[in-house]
This record gives sequence, C-alpha cells and structure tokens, in this order.
Amino acid sequence: MELVKGRTRRAMRSQEKALAATGNNGVQLATDWLLSHINDPCLDMNTPRDYFVYLCPKGNLLRDLQDFWVTSAAKCGRNKAHNYFPHITLCPMFKVEDSKLDVMVKLFEKVIDRFTNESHRLGLEYFASDNFIGMFVTEEGERFMKKVVTDLAEEAKTIGVTLENYKKQLHLSLAYKFYPKHKAMLESLAHRVNTTAQTGWDFRLYSRDPRSRDTEVKKVLGINSAFYPDELDLFPGDFILVNEKTKEIDGWSEGTSWLTGISGRFPLAYTEPTAEMDTWIKHVQRPYYAAACSEPEPMENEVSVYETIYNSHTTNNTPELLKSTVPIYAKVDKTAKAKARETNAVATNKENGPRHVYVLRHGERIDFTFGRRWLEECFDEQGNYSRQDLNQPRTVPYRRKKYAYIKDCPLTEFGVFHARATGEAMKEAGVQIDFAYVSPALRCVQTASACLEGMGLSTSVPLRLDCDVFEWLGWHKQDMPEWFSPEEFKELGYNIDLSYVPQMKTSDLNPEESIEAYYNRNHVFVRKLIENHQAVGNIFIVGHAGTIDTMTRQLTGRTPVLNDKFFQMVQNIPYCSLVHCKESQQGRKWSLVEPPVLPMTSRGNKKFNWRVVLQY
Repeated sequence: MELVKGRTRRAMRSQEKALAATGNNGVQLATDWLLSHINDPCLDMNTPRDYFVYLCPKGNLLRDLQDFWVTSAAKCGRNKAHNYFPHITLCPMFKVEDSKLDVMVKLFEKVIDRFTNESHRLGLEYFASDNFIGMFVTEEGERFMKKVVTDLAEEAKTIGVTLENYKKQLHLSLAYKFYPKHKAMLESLAHRVNTTAQTGWDFRLYSRDPRSRDTEVKKVLGINSAFYPDELDLFPGDFILVNEKTKEIDGWSEGTSWLTGISGRFPLAYTEPTAEMDTWIKHVQRPYYAAACSEPEPMENEVSVYETIYNSHTTNNTPELLKSTVPIYAKVDKTAKAKARETNAVATNKENGPRHVYVLRHGERIDFTFGRRWLEECFDEQGNYSRQDLNQPRTVPYRRKKYAYIKDCPLTEFGVFHARATGEAMKEAGVQIDFAYVSPALRCVQTASACLEGMGLSTSVPLRLDCDVFEWLGWHKQDMPEWFSPEEFKELGYNIDLSYVPQMKTSDLNPEESIEAYYNRNHVFVRKLIENHQAVGNIFIVGHAGTIDTMTRQLTGRTPVLNDKFFQMVQNIPYCSLVHCKESQQGRKWSLVEPPVLPMTSRGNKKFNWRVVLQY
C-alpha cells in the first residue's frame, strides 16, 4: 500500500511539474512536455521553479526601447541587458511549489486587479555610470509599486510562499557590463529613448527551471543525433543550458537540454548564444495604465527585438508560442525517435550506401631515406637545390630558410610514385572519395595530391588542410614545423580548398600533448567530419603513421593504446599504409574492414598487414 501511495505521489508531482513548466496551458501540452522529459533526472524531484514579477512597458516607450536594443547590439555587441527584454523587476526571485502554482496565479491576478485603475504616475529618470545605463522609477511610482508587492506578499504568505520587496531602487536597465569604450555610443543611443512617451504597462509573472540559474543559453540551430550515451540529441527549437564555468574543449561543451532535461556533451557548431529569457515561461499578465498616459496602442510584439538580435522565436513563451513546440516534443519520443533514426539511416544508405572513411599514411620521406645530410648535399651556400640521387625529388619548393625542411621534409620520388600507384589501385577498386582532409605537412600534401591524381580526382576533390591531422606533438616539443600556408600551396599548384576553415588553429597546438590527448584530438576531429557530412560522402584523410590508428580506434569502439605500445605499433605502419572504416547499414556503428587495395612491398618498405592495429 505504501509503495502504491509513493508511486501516486510521484506521478502527481510529475504532472504538477509539467503543468508549471508549460504555463498551465492545457493538459495536452503538459502531457507532451512530460513525455519529452521521461528521462529527466529531476522529473520526480520536488524542486520548485524560480519565479519573477516584472512590470513591462507597452506602446511608444516599448518601441523606443526595442530600437535601442537592436541598435546597441549592432553597434556595440551584446551586453548583459540583451539577455532580457525591457522590464522593471518588482521583487527578488522567489520559489513556488508546483502544487501551489494554480492558487498563486489566482492571488496574483486578484492583487493586480485591485490596483489596475488606480491613478499613479510612473515616471522614469535617466541615469548612467561607468558600468550601468538605465532609467530609475521616480519616488511616487516606486512607492506605489512597492505597495502592490507588499499586498502580493501578504496574500502569498497565506499559502506558504515567501515574497519580498525589491531592496534596490526600481529601475529599467538599458545596458550593463559593457566595454568602457562603448559607453559614449550607448549613452548617445539611450538619450533617444523618450521617457515621457505615452505608454502602458503590464504586470507579469514569469518562471524558469532552477537549473538555468547561472547558465549561458545556447539556441540549437540544426539536427545532430547523439553518437555516444553521454551526448545530447539536438533539435532546432531546443535550448541548451550551459554552466558559465563550463570549459569548451575542442569545439564541444556540456549542458542540459531545455527540451528533455537531459545533460550531456554537444558540438557547439550546432548552437549559438541567445537570450536567457527564451527558456522562461509566462504564467499571467495583467494591464496597468499609469496616470497621464492615454490608452496605449496595441501591444508591440516583444519577440521582434529578439528575432532581430538572436533570430529567436520563443521569447516570453506566450501560449501560442508554447503550442508551437508540440512538434518538437513529439521528436523526443524515445521509441518514435529510434524508429525514425533507423528508418532514415536505412533509407539513406539504400540510396547512397554506407559511408566510408579511408586513412592513409604519407609516402616515403626523404630524410628517413637519406638522413639529414641530404640538406647539406643538395643545397649550396646560396640555397640552390640540386638532387644527388634519382630517388631525391627533381625540385623542391623554395624556402627562405632551407633548414625548415628538417621539420617539414618532402617525399622521395618513390614516395610520390607509391602514392600515385595507391590512388590508381583505389580507382580500379571502385573507391569514391568526396572529401579530402590532409595534414599541413608537405609530405602529406604531396601524398594526398599524388593519390587523388591516380584516382582521377585531382581537380574535383580539393584538399582541406587541417593541423588537427598532424602527428603527435610530443615529437615536436623543441619547436613546431614551419608549414607552407594554404595560399602558398595553392601557388605551388596544389588543389587547395581556400574556403575551408580548420577545426583547430596552429596556435592551439600543445607541444606538451600526451599520447592520450593525441588520440582524443584525432577522434574528436573525425567525429566532427562524420557529423558535418551526415548521411552522405566518403572521407579521405592523409596523415602520419599514428593517424592510421588515432583516427579509427575510438571510432570503432576500442580504447587508445598508450606509451610503449603506441611506439611499437607505429613502427609497424609503413609508408602509404591504408585503413578502411565502414559504417554499418543502420548508420550507428563503424568497423575496420579489409582495405580495397593491396599493399606495396619493397626491400625498404615491408609488407603492411592492416590487422596489426588490432593486436594492440
């Protein structure tokens, strides 16, 4: 019996939470919310929401304030005031248990209606300091507003809700926590706001999920399906609550979904910052017309200012806007979502086939073949190059410092031949490449170019250079290589995609990188590629010996090999080694399979067995 009662209490608590979270706008909407939050760890917790009482302008004053919001954001960038719409805070944040919300709303309406027709002028006076620009409510208006809040507090006390008057002087913030260099411009724009304009006001009661406290809100821009259990599914229309102290690592962050209540990792590329109040719920609004103000024009759409600044569609969460989220809630149904994902994956793969990731090590490098003495033998004192062996390149790109070749050497002639032969074999095997990502090392660019030439794709598939593909940085603790820039490679005749923006900047490379960090860097990189080219496109990655394993091991569900085992493994990966990762028919898993081409063996290049990476 006690167990049944406990379940009943939990069920009622969940229903009350759902009604509160949707502004008590109907059972159907609350049910949709409840289904989307079925895995929310806070669903059964008796955690009351945060509540706020605001006084919000309408009419001509609101139009002026909206103009200020939009223009100040465009000219000076966002400041903290842009996280809210124009309002006056009447009392500090307070808590209301979900079970008491319906009574609290009725008390709020009763108290506000009591004062609606009283004649009191709500004057505003401009004020500016080093870190704040706004308007303070005049003494008469403040006395009246505090009387309203006092009456509301007395009524709330009867149901066990504690509500206090605002201790600071009542004000309407225009800008705060802005850069000092923007103060003059902000003040100039603020003076355009007519504080004596005809206006009306609304008393409003808002609430928010307590988890949104001290968070930065990110609006989701595109669909991204979770690949691992600790990741979030992303849907347009959702918002992610990110703790302000959370670190962003390799383009990923951690947060909590407003749509589901689930926490996890997510790629920042699918989101953008937005207003905190986009996730708030409006429970009730009651009009109040200050003295000496004529009947205001029809209420302005507050959302428009946020559509301009943030392209947001949910600010203020009116019932109409809340109802528009029903299709989003439907997407979160776990059974339906899993079936839809499987159906979409099968349909996509039926049309395009499973995706493939090919990872290739560069060809034979000159310094490992001839030793570092090749520089002294092939360059004279003036820096002119001439080869001393048929396996040395006919020419090399000019460099102001020839010693830059110590850290960034070219391929041998055999290295170029080997890469081109590999490409020809891939073409014969029917391999299709759609995207090519390459380490900025000269030997890798030469390898990728020769390989694609052998495939007949040298003009149709440009090379995207990304230092994320570069080898373990622990081998470069003393100094990093000086690579040719993408523009320089372009001038040298290589087909470089100059529009591509690398996922990692050269300045972000850490010479103190551990082996484990190296694996994670490459795994995050290849995962992003797969996400960016969802459902279509085969990826070709040309890197180094370690790349063969670091780009594929965690993708196929295995754990990194560290320390001595890593060094042992890379010694068994010869030049132009190729591994092949294939996506499952359902689009959920990746596995290593037999490469589509045979290895090339010579006395100086032992036969490559792709299964060597499975032995570690």
